Amino acid sequence: RSALHGLADAVTGHVPLSRFYGEPSHANFQFTESEEYLRKAGILVEATGSQEAEVLIANYLLGPSNCIASTEYFAVCCLNQCEDILSDLESISSGLSVPLADV
Repeated sequence: RSALHGLADAVTGHVPLSRFYGEPSHANFQFTESEEYLRKAGILVEATGSQEAEVLIANYLLGPSNCIASTEYFAVCCLNQCEDILSDLESISSGLSVPLADV
């Protein structure tokens, strides 16, 4: 995650595709997914005008290529850091309406 954030554009927070593929191989990870895979997995923001295609960091981190193992019935993937936050919000908002101060 920190490697991708280091490559991200300061304005969009997305990683330009040329930077994504230009990142050297590391001992723990390597960005080798094809452009077609990134597109099909919803990770790629298509190029528009003079702006090149970009990688959505959150979508990449939660994508299938970050799963350690998978079968037809299960997958062992990276934890979604938002799950704890959403779980807390769901427990607070067990009713149909919740005062803003409770959130």
